[in-house]
Amino acid sequence: MRFIDKYNCILCKYNKYNRDGDSCFDHMKKDKYGYPIEECKSLSNIYYRTLIKFFPFKQIDDFCTKISYRKEEKYTKEMDEKYGNCALEDDDLKFIWGVKSWDDLSGSEANLYTMNDIDITYDKKKKEYMLGIETAYAFKDYASERNYLKRLLKDFEKYMDDKGLCKFMTRSLFMRNPYTNITANSIEELYVDFKIFVDGFCTQKRYEGELSDFMNKLSDENWVSIKEVGLPKLEEVSTTNFSSIYKSKEVLIQTKRDERFVAYCEKEVYANKRWVDEIKWFVYGTGGRKMRVMSKVVAWMELPEKYKGE
Repeated sequence: MRFIDKYNCILCKYNKYNRDGDSCFDHMKKDKYGYPIEECKSLSNIYYRTLIKFFPFKQIDDFCTKISYRKEEKYTKEMDEKYGNCALEDDDLKFIWGVKSWDDLSGSEANLYTMNDIDITYDKKKKEYMLGIETAYAFKDYASERNYLKRLLKDFEKYMDDKGLCKFMTRSLFMRNPYTNITANSIEELYVDFKIFVDGFCTQKRYEGELSDFMNKLSDENWVSIKEVGLPKLEEVSTTNFSSIYKSKEVLIQTKRDERFVAYCEKEVYANKRWVDEIKWFVYGTGGRKMRVMSKVVAWMELPEKYKGE
């Protein structure tokens, strides 16, 4: 294990706090919204924010990066030769089926690396099927949520019919935990669990306007126009001779198409001024997947304080 990996954080080195992997975040001072307001003192942060700018650390890091890329290219080539397409299958996973998200711009069919609203993947090591559902959408109301899930279930049903798979398996409650799974030994089991979840979710007794009413209460006074005022506060997160990257904390944003997401802004300022600086917005999808907001962001506002009820 490398030195930086072993002693990645000073808290990990001197205290046995990092069993859950969040010792840095848990011990840093935070503002009223729960965001860190002090700089992490980890050795890796010192290395990547300061030392890496100077000789010989920059040259060493560039060399290690090239080696990593070559290893990745070699592995990709091996998987292509072995399975035909590494985007569909490798030594660990096999892509079974999926429906791409509307904001995926890869131009390829659904696979392991595309953004999918729903997909099925086979884990070769665990010998089980996994169901993935994208939930990183700010739905207008409960009805929109139901329609989204019903559409995914309909797509799943079509796949089952096309493959001649049974849709009428029954689940017994005897000696079983009363919850649905996203992993199963067969695709039929995945389908039954997902159908149980969708049917249950769509029959909840909920006030259909609860989310839209909350959104409507957020008056124009709370929204900050990017055109008139600008971006949220940005802090430098990395710097190289090529460019500097700045990042904001998470805020509520609204796009030109009236979509609303919790997202953060990332701005890349190039050292060569002949290049135009880039501004991008990102959200975190299911499983922490980083997804770019493709629509133009026109306004943002601070997130409300965290709920401190139960």
